[in-house]
Amino acid sequence: MFLGGEKPAPAYETLDLGMNFVRDKITLATGISNVTDEKGIMSITGAPGGVGSFAQYFLQRPRTMTVSLRYDY
Repeated sequence: MFLGGEKPAPAYETLDLGMNFVRDKITLATGISNVTDEKGIMSITGAPGGVGSFAQYFLQRPRTMTVSLRYDY
């Protein structure tokens, strides 16, 4: 029985990469999260007290690329 409806999720690994380019007051940042596109389960929530068969899965975000530009004045 799991109190509060929390259940253990299987283990998984991800690889995240990022780079920053800085010149004077400008910063360009790029990154890739979950490079290997791992299909992990972050958490599993069920009915409180473990009653019933309801389960909600929160999945790892798929491969995502981000780019940001910043100017410091």
